[in-house]
Amino acid sequence: MCCSASYAQYPPYFLIDDEAGLPANQVYSIAQDKKGFIWIGCDAGLYKFDGIRYKSIECATRKSKPVTGLCFSSSGRLYCHNFQGQIFYTDADSLKELKHVFKSIPNIAADKTGNLWVNHEGGISAYNERNGQWKLYNQFARGQQEDNRLFTKSIRIDQRNEARFVCNGGIGVIDTRGLQIRPNNDFLIYPSGIFVLECYKDDTWIFSSGETFFYREHQGKVLKNSSSRLMQVLLNRKVTNARALADGTLWIATYKGMIQYNPVTDSVRLLYPDLAFSDCLLDREGNYWFTTLQSGIIRVPNLDFVLWNSRNKLLPTDKLTKVTGAKGQIYFATIDGFVGQLNSLNDDLHITHTGNNADVQCLRYIPADNKLYFYLKGALYVFEDNKSRIIQADLPPVKDLVKVRGAYVLASSFGSYIYNLKHPRSKYQITNSWSREIVFDSVANTLWLATNNGIETFVYKNEKWVAGDTLLPGVQVISVSYDAPPAKLYALTYDGEVHAIKAGNAIEKVCSLTADVTGTKLLYNNSTLYVATNKGLWSFDLNKHSWNVIAQTDGLVSNNVQDICIAGNAVWLATGKGLQKIPQVINTVRVPALLYVKKVTMGDVVVKDIEHLELKYNQALGIEPEASIYSSGTGFKYAYRFVGPDSGWNYLPGNIEQFSIPTLPTGSFAIELKVISHNGIGSGNVIRIAGYVSPPFWRSTWFYALSALCLLGLAFIVFRKRVAVLRREQEKEIARLNLENELRLTQQTALKAQMNPHFIFNVLNSIKGYIYKNDKQQASKYLTDFSELVRNVLDMSSLQYVSIADELKLLKLYIELEAMMLPSDFSYTIKISDEDQVNDCEIPALILQPFVENAFKHGLRHKAGAKHLELAVIPQNDDTVLITITDNGIGRSGAQQIKQHNETNHQSFATGAIEKRVALINREGKQHVEVTIKDLQDEAGNPCGTCVTVKITFK
Repeated sequence: MCCSASYAQYPPYFLIDDEAGLPANQVYSIAQDKKGFIWIGCDAGLYKFDGIRYKSIECATRKSKPVTGLCFSSSGRLYCHNFQGQIFYTDADSLKELKHVFKSIPNIAADKTGNLWVNHEGGISAYNERNGQWKLYNQFARGQQEDNRLFTKSIRIDQRNEARFVCNGGIGVIDTRGLQIRPNNDFLIYPSGIFVLECYKDDTWIFSSGETFFYREHQGKVLKNSSSRLMQVLLNRKVTNARALADGTLWIATYKGMIQYNPVTDSVRLLYPDLAFSDCLLDREGNYWFTTLQSGIIRVPNLDFVLWNSRNKLLPTDKLTKVTGAKGQIYFATIDGFVGQLNSLNDDLHITHTGNNADVQCLRYIPADNKLYFYLKGALYVFEDNKSRIIQADLPPVKDLVKVRGAYVLASSFGSYIYNLKHPRSKYQITNSWSREIVFDSVANTLWLATNNGIETFVYKNEKWVAGDTLLPGVQVISVSYDAPPAKLYALTYDGEVHAIKAGNAIEKVCSLTADVTGTKLLYNNSTLYVATNKGLWSFDLNKHSWNVIAQTDGLVSNNVQDICIAGNAVWLATGKGLQKIPQVINTVRVPALLYVKKVTMGDVVVKDIEHLELKYNQALGIEPEASIYSSGTGFKYAYRFVGPDSGWNYLPGNIEQFSIPTLPTGSFAIELKVISHNGIGSGNVIRIAGYVSPPFWRSTWFYALSALCLLGLAFIVFRKRVAVLRREQEKEIARLNLENELRLTQQTALKAQMNPHFIFNVLNSIKGYIYKNDKQQASKYLTDFSELVRNVLDMSSLQYVSIADELKLLKLYIELEAMMLPSDFSYTIKISDEDQVNDCEIPALILQPFVENAFKHGLRHKAGAKHLELAVIPQNDDTVLITITDNGIGRSGAQQIKQHNETNHQSFATGAIEKRVALINREGKQHVEVTIKDLQDEAGNPCGTCVTVKITFK
């Protein structure tokens, strides 16, 4: 048999007292129901605790508030009693009194077949839940009468569903054969009321509440004080209760601590010797609940997490900065100059103050020297025989220290040095980079320095340290750890990444912390990387490639872990709240939470069937959730969603009592509700709420029909109006098309006038005449002009508007061709006042040519003597331009006389056609054209020419 013993231990716990909302600090009993909720019997009464709120369970006939003796029957009903002898049971969330005639009830117990067992002055009675009948057991011995000495304080139900108790004269058992007494003269000495009894497997353990002794009944034999280790811890401790919990151990509550005893291994642990305990519980999540008589309730997430701090009166201060271990000893340092030494085997603790209230920045045990070194306030100290002394002063801030080849390597914020403590002047610097940690590979004679500029390497050659490669250059490396076989270095960087450096300096990223986590220390051990962070202890399993996080909710005293070391099978943590020891292998079985719905309301109506709800349109749905989840504290969340494709979860804080969904979509719906723990684990069950939401009246069939008729009528009216609008638009479009056609016709008429056969024939005859005269130069020039005129006319025929410059260019060609057919006394001029406007302004194509043609045909061609034609472009303003065409011909009156005497078949561009085109241009509205024709006269009143003024206004 493996035996062990230990002294008082202090696992971290969460305190639940009156400052945290507990109704009373004097707690007598605790139990957990099938749903996972905690029930508390205390000085203020009976309460149901869901991890956040305390619900008082009241009874109108209760004579006193304090409640104790909590136990659940096989039906799930909770029984309890008070110190006035009243027995109660729960019905939903109310408390009812179970009537009886007994007095002085110290203890009750419930078995697996629906019986409630009550011990009292008159014996033991059993209450049957099914028939509501009481049965009395009081014949403890033949001829024995009722006596106060028959009174027993404890009654328990063993694993065979038998009731066991202590009475005057022995140990009582009630089974299918009835009441049996196993005599023992030891119980004749003391009143049976001083005994506390508990059943553990096949044994019955009986503890004295007033004296230091105990009994163990095994296979009919009663052994007294069967364990010297248990007796040693029980010495001078008054027992108040005993419980056999599901962890396989026996728990003994005393006025000076809680005792955990393992009868199989005969091992004893004393927890919290400064507190007076009354009851205990191991809940479904693995939390231990210990009730106290003065200090409320403490919840312990993990008993294997042990703590040394000032609250336990073990340390003078809590703020630890460094921890290291060697040869069964754990060394630690504080922020205010304390250095401590703890024997990990027997918990022997020694603490020494260095005399300086300053931060210990470096703590390193050197095995070669068998000494502990630390740096404090500019000096390097050695710690021996629980005393510290300075061995070297005036040093830069030392962060780490190792001994290599008889010399010491010091890493500091001013660089790293090789130092001989016996010869201080032999110090020399190997790097000026800010250095934090040192690793030495004795096989490869290589130093690895974690610096602000990566990992700097140094190799020992020819009795000197020679700088090698810098790995992760430019990266701030916080911590390094070495795995000797197979020679692999691990490095933690400032941004939370962990890299592995293999043989040949090959670098591989292994893992990384999340963005909100800051790592301070990296340690490799047994295929696991441990990282001390501001969010607890993070460990990365290199085989499974997964993180495991241990935080306050799991039993850490603080999430702010400053330093770590591994000694034996434990991980030691230096935290801001003390020194903590946790096992390397932690059973982190996460039990999912359980979710319940206390109430669902539709408006003000409470509904029972939550899967067949029938809601009116816009009727609110109220939900009161309830969760059994204590490990998360208040850090859990509720989540709900509407069942459907791409539906997301909506999250609510765990401290809400109820929430409402004011508007649900019409038709069938389904809502899923769950609870999520602090570490993201969903609840073990998901609650479904489903039903149907009636549509509003405007979505009913009759409303649709009426709306359809109204829409049809409205559509008919709109259709009529739309047809009228379209008809008007169509008429406008037809008028526009007619206008465009007329414009094109007038433009074609202008083109026809420009290129009429008579003009072409005359031009070609004139060119032929030059050819006959053998005047090739003139023939070629006019032929070129004619071809260019034809090309320009054809190009402009497809354009509605052209620039004034292009129009004048075409007119110049036309005039020169017309001039070829006149005597040599013809001349013309083109005057332009503003060249920019000529290039920028556009006028209707071929608008000027008819007036020039008329000037030749009706005025100049019949004039004797010198002939002259003048074109002038005169800008009036930015929006108006005047174009004048002036000739010194015979005038309109002379032309009219000639026409009457000499009619020809030549069709010219008639004045009516010009007027029609102008009218169409003005109707189009883009420009306004105004034509004025003035007959010129000399001083004698005789005709001397014609002046045509074309005024074009741009809109």
